[in-house]
Amino acid sequence: MTVDQSLGRPYIGAYWGQRRESAWAGAERLLRCVTLLGEAHSLLGSWFRGGSTRDAAWAGPLAGDDLEAVTQRFERGALRRDDNGEPMPYGGFVVGWWNGEAAAPAGLRASAGIESEFQVNSVVLELPPLENAEHIYQPEAAVQILTAIQSSWELEWATWVTHPWRDARPLSRPWPPSMGWLTYLNGVQPHALDAGHMEGVADGALVWAADAFSRVTVDGLLAVRAGLERAGDLRPVLR
Repeated sequence: MTVDQSLGRPYIGAYWGQRRESAWAGAERLLRCVTLLGEAHSLLGSWFRGGSTRDAAWAGPLAGDDLEAVTQRFERGALRRDDNGEPMPYGGFVVGWWNGEAAAPAGLRASAGIESEFQVNSVVLELPPLENAEHIYQPEAAVQILTAIQSSWELEWATWVTHPWRDARPLSRPWPPSMGWLTYLNGVQPHALDAGHMEGVADGALVWAADAFSRVTVDGLLAVRAGLERAGDLRPVLR
């Protein structure tokens, strides 16, 4: 499998609107998520906190070891006021880890517990390069990975995308969902599309722009988007 290197690193972006949650609740969701990701692929099974050096990062605790430790990590990641450093009551938490793999690096970042009309909650899984992790890009594994995130975080939408694909969406507000190789839409019933296809998953639909990651094109993504827009399936997170 080959892919245009100008696309940059693929990632899964998963988003939902205002939902206030405690650090403990966010940590519990995160642990559930990393457990399911590890079941999907071994490269996504171990997660370390960041550090100033690789050795320091590897010395950090695994994200999935201890609910109390991960809760404390969320608490340290609380968004804080500029004037006094106190946590913002509706600001939520931002936390991140990496998988410790030099040849096939992956990153996991969660912004959760945000209750603001100006920001979205999100989980972003930066994926290893395709050439070093081809199994992750097989359709069966891809569905399992995206489903692990969807089932853990109760999303409104998620997409397996690259930055150039994301930038092909209309520049309008409220922001419409980006289209990727796979796109999950909560609350949507599957139906026929002129481009791509849909299948039912828990609480929504999974939209395929192509049968393989390497076959996705911007023109194809725009055609899939047009079909979804005609059906009224694209609802922005920021309303």
